[in-house]
Amino acid sequence: METLPEPLANLLTWKEERDRERRLRNVQALKAPETRAPPPPPPARLPERLAQNEPPSSPAPARSSPGWRHLTAPEDLPEALEALAGASFLAIDIETSGLDPLRDSIRLIQLAAPGTLAYLIDLPGIPEAERSGLREILAGPIPKTFVYGIVGKTAGGPRF
Repeated sequence: METLPEPLANLLTWKEERDRERRLRNVQALKAPETRAPPPPPPARLPERLAQNEPPSSPAPARSSPGWRHLTAPEDLPEALEALAGASFLAIDIETSGLDPLRDSIRLIQLAAPGTLAYLIDLPGIPEAERSGLREILAGPIPKTFVYGIVGKTAGGPRF
């Protein structure tokens, strides 16, 4: 059997000692679990219906409070669009089903303007054919301020 050159033999010996020390530390850590930090909680999961971007089976009734109105059906949309059409500017925020612009979609659009209610539009509850007025407001000449919390995580634009 051929012997290894001394530098290579020394390297292998060092690696074996290092690996033995690591294994010993791991065994000691397992014997004393109270010194280890608890594992992080599992990530929150979306309900399967939301994860697959499916619209709700039946629209929930519109909800509101003194400062906002939650729109869940197409018949609720014209009132909001009429109130927002003459605004001096719009504040816009969106909530999506994820961060992948090719797979995920917009779930909620939040629109507000000075002197109006804030409108929370449940997008899956509004059929594609009923969204033309919303597209006109968003693409129109009214100055817009986009409110967001995640910067640079997605590429591409929203899908309506």
